[in-house]
Amino acid sequence: MESSYGAPLTTCDTSVLSTLTRLTFVGARNAGFRSGSPPLSSDRSSDPERATASRVVVTGAAPYDHWFEWRPCESHHAFCTRVGLPPGRPYLLYLCSSKSIAPHEAAFVRRWVTELRAVSPQLRGAGVLVRPHPENAKQWREADLSDLEHVALWPPAGASPVDENSRAEYYDSIYHSAAVVGVNTSAQIESAIVGRGVYTVLTTEFRGAQQGTLHFRHLGDANSGLLHVAENFAEHAEQLEAALDAAHDGDDRCRRFIETFVRPHGLHRPATPVLVAALEETAARGRTRPDQGPWWGPLVRPLLAPVAARAARSSWAQEQQAVGQQRLKQQDHADAAARRSERAAKKQRPQ
Repeated sequence: MESSYGAPLTTCDTSVLSTLTRLTFVGARNAGFRSGSPPLSSDRSSDPERATASRVVVTGAAPYDHWFEWRPCESHHAFCTRVGLPPGRPYLLYLCSSKSIAPHEAAFVRRWVTELRAVSPQLRGAGVLVRPHPENAKQWREADLSDLEHVALWPPAGASPVDENSRAEYYDSIYHSAAVVGVNTSAQIESAIVGRGVYTVLTTEFRGAQQGTLHFRHLGDANSGLLHVAENFAEHAEQLEAALDAAHDGDDRCRRFIETFVRPHGLHRPATPVLVAALEETAARGRTRPDQGPWWGPLVRPLLAPVAARAARSSWAQEQQAVGQQRLKQQDHADAAARRSERAAKKQRPQ
């Protein structure tokens, strides 16, 4: 791909989730595409998108490099004591999602804890640490989980891991957990880097945010994904029981995913130097003569422009309608789940 002046342009897609959404590469003429995804097939005979595979440079996900260097700052006992969990018990870490994924997650978390403990005595004895998403923490201001034994909300308002202290606390919360659970969040990738198994359960209220997103399908893929996906709470409980039994033994699914999408050049080779080298190589190519297209292009473009504009408006309207309908369904499911959780909580409270 070049600019109108012939200078090479490079797309650096270092987000693993967005890369998973676009596993196929959409053309670049000269510069290349920097991605955390695995190399594309070199077979160019049938798919025009694959014809650009030779111009793709797979670097890995540079923004995740620093997580490989972190180590716990305090012991399991000290960490649990500080966040309000019993230090002698293993705990599950529930990592909340953004507002666009789970706008009413607080009600679901209560139902999640209640239903798991109803079917599993082992999970009933484990602690639960709920970590709100920093951009979706408002709902937790009025949430009260104090009636749920061995459940802690920390930090109550969420915290973005952007400095040394917040990153250390975030890392420790993952490191000391027996397993990590979430609906659909990039934190699942960070948990995989730490080496903790990552789990989720499919629910009606989050159907659009899970099965309805392309990257979730890759995260949950049976062969290459990192998620342990359960179809219901009974299966989810069995998976988490196994995680408690094998705590800190590592997770093969996580390792395979990280080796493929985050550090494809090796777990011990950071992605940042690979990315820098690829950018420098691209810049060294210099300018090329820009492609002006066929000679007849300027003649037909004015004629086709109105048709293209109408098609774009129609497509956009259809997409917006579908999004609106999906949000309404998600809202209905979330409201119904919240009502069920409230009824369940009232039954459990002493009269």
